Amino acid sequence: VVSWSATDTGVRVDTGDDTYLAERLILTAGAWSVHLLAELGIPLEVRRKPVLWFEADETHRALASPDRMPVFIVDDEHGEFYGIPQHEVPGVKIGMHSGGEAVDPETVNRAVTGDDYEQTIWPFIQRNLHGFTGKVLDTSMCLYTVSPDEDFVIDRHPEHNRVVFATGFSGHGFKFTPVIGEYLASLTGSDDAPVRPDFALSRFALVP
Repeated sequence: VVSWSATDTGVRVDTGDDTYLAERLILTAGAWSVHLLAELGIPLEVRRKPVLWFEADETHRALASPDRMPVFIVDDEHGEFYGIPQHEVPGVKIGMHSGGEAVDPETVNRAVTGDDYEQTIWPFIQRNLHGFTGKVLDTSMCLYTVSPDEDFVIDRHPEHNRVVFATGFSGHGFKFTPVIGEYLASLTGSDDAPVRPDFALSRFALVP
């Protein structure tokens, strides 16, 4: 999506390749919400979040499967880390949930670097886990869109009632996808559907 606009009679979305007209719009643009909803001044911060898949050694490889290894979260003196057992793709997925470099989604370096490995993730493994060779089997770069209170921002656009948006999922929105989808559908289907105060844009009016 390159841009969007709304009138009293409908909405228009431009993707660069085509233009779409509709009666209503649900805008869930992830990190690009900072640009596509810039006029609202939502205090969002986009953070660069590298994720790495590590090889378990031969002795512990069988323990890295979902039936033997749980999803885990560890909060130590260096931050909050998580791990997901080997499933469908080789390696145990490990990343750092807390912290992260503030970036622009248009210009962020999406390559996982040696510093990402050496300064954060691998030291965590050495402190708290065992049974890993240190070999990285795969990498990915995620982007968190973080709100000041790390809760979701789901509301109607204050100037365009036909537009509903959802952003600020702060690294934990995916697991709530079904209920978020249902909630967005309710807001879009009825102008009378209430907005939950915990998700409302107006709560940031108190943020200095």
